[in-house]
Amino acid sequence: MDNCFDPVSFIRNTSDMLKPEGRILHIECAGSVPGAFMMFSPEWFFSYYAINEFSDCKVYVTIAKEEGKSNFEFETELYAWQPYFTLNKSYNIVGACKSINGLMHVIVIAQKKSTSSSNKNPIQMQYFD
Repeated sequence: MDNCFDPVSFIRNTSDMLKPEGRILHIECAGSVPGAFMMFSPEWFFSYYAINEFSDCKVYVTIAKEEGKSNFEFETELYAWQPYFTLNKSYNIVGACKSINGLMHVIVIAQKKSTSSSNKNPIQMQYFD
């Protein structure tokens, strides 16, 4: 999807193609990668699959720390992303943005259920009351 110009249509269409209990796997850019059209946050995927009531959604983030043998081979650290957020007015968003150093990717595995939809739009957590 990071090389796709219309990721919303892509995620909706692939969700529509899944059978109930079917799974989708995404491995996408999550940080500055030269040439990528889009970069995705873990929250973007999780929020979409949650609001459309998928039965399961696991999200992981990788951060490449060392250069490897090629542009596509490198040592990474893998983190399970936890979708919990507490609104805190003293949260330092600039500091948080600076805390990540390295090539990042997001890995998502989502499972559809028979009542899942594909047309609901999530809102960003910053706009929650």
